[in-house]
Amino acid sequence: MNIKNIEIPKRVKLAEPNFCIPGKTDMLIGSDIFFDLLKADKIRLANGNLILQESELGYVVSGKLPTEVTSNYCSVAVETNLDNVIKEFFQIESFPTDSFDSTKSEEEKFCEEHFLQTHSRTKSGRYIIFLPMKENADFVLGFSQENAVKRLNGIWNKLNKNNTLATLCKAFLQEYLDLGQMQKIIDEDNTKSYYIPHHCIYKPEKTTTPLRVVFDASAKTSTGQ
Repeated sequence: MNIKNIEIPKRVKLAEPNFCIPGKTDMLIGSDIFFDLLKADKIRLANGNLILQESELGYVVSGKLPTEVTSNYCSVAVETNLDNVIKEFFQIESFPTDSFDSTKSEEEKFCEEHFLQTHSRTKSGRYIIFLPMKENADFVLGFSQENAVKRLNGIWNKLNKNNTLATLCKAFLQEYLDLGQMQKIIDEDNTKSYYIPHHCIYKPEKTTTPLRVVFDASAKTSTGQ
């Protein structure tokens, strides 16, 4: 605390002459005793921020003083060649195409080539790509028509008991035919095709979509595939 510019009257006897120097606390007193020690005289010093309050122990200094703030800064400067900095930047930002291509498997190369040859983009920005099919796959698809027909017959038994549900299902199937998303079976050879079974979820309390048809594309064939 800097008190060089503070003039304390010579007649004033301070209770603590070295009040500006930090030190240990000699004694703690309660507020009941503190106010009994105070006297009437009060001196406001010229700076207006400090007050000398008379007490039984001498004048007590109170108030505030401007504090000196000292800030320490530490910095490290490293000189680097600008050409090396730019070179390292481009090495970090560039994609290592040569090393990446050399680590691709044959399957990854096929997928990339398949995408480049078959993908297209709609007006809305959506990408469309053909599903890749493995050649000489190590599995046989098996028969799926029997399971699909069996589940379809179960649906018809349910529709025969509910005319409203039957009407909704027929309308749904007709819509799929009209949109070209479904076709009638002509070729009886079912070894080259996969028939997707489906079932209906009927909620009459819904006014907008009381019927929802769910296709079970994960249904297994006779070979378990």
